[in-house]
Amino acid sequence: VLRRTAESVVLGARRTLTSYLLRLRITAVDRSEPGDLLARVTSDTTLLREVTTDTLVGLGTSGLTLVATLVLMAVVDPVLLAVTVGVIAVAGMVIGGIVPRIHKASRRAQESVGRMGASLERVLGALRTVKASGAERREEEVLHAAAQESWRQSVRAAKWSALAGNTAGLSMQVAFITVLAVGGTRVATGAIDIGTLVAFLLYVFYLMFPIQQVVI
Repeated sequence: VLRRTAESVVLGARRTLTSYLLRLRITAVDRSEPGDLLARVTSDTTLLREVTTDTLVGLGTSGLTLVATLVLMAVVDPVLLAVTVGVIAVAGMVIGGIVPRIHKASRRAQESVGRMGASLERVLGALRTVKASGAERREEEVLHAAAQESWRQSVRAAKWSALAGNTAGLSMQVAFITVLAVGGTRVATGAIDIGTLVAFLLYVFYLMFPIQQVVI
């Protein structure tokens, strides 16, 4: 069902884009490379498949799990919940600074793919002229440069994504240690019993997956 839904989303996007492109003014088309427009319809729309099947569904289920777990943690002990949320909030600010960089690098990678498609479309359309003038090497360098830039930006996005995921994981480890320390103090003072602390620590462990899923 998920795969079928994803393919339907891709189909809808491609139909909408192709209809839109056919109705563009000539002046608007002249400002764009045909190969770049082709990349928007073919390459970019395939990314919607991954977004539909993985990101949106994962975000929905993990979000609900996260909210339910936080509610149960509030019932168990509001003080420890405040400690946990405080640690996660600090990590959230760090991740909030990383996410725009991921978006920027991903967008540049797709733009490079578009430029490569535009260059390739132009070269293939005038291949006889390119061969007659001996410009194969020059055009090859242009295509390779666009491919290299796409690779570089994709690797940069992957690095930032890895940093965001590791930050989320580290925040949960710090939260676990902090809750253990504060919870141990509260057990020693008699504010809570050991069973409550153990239950809360299990909830902290349960938070790791949905938080990483939402971030990544």
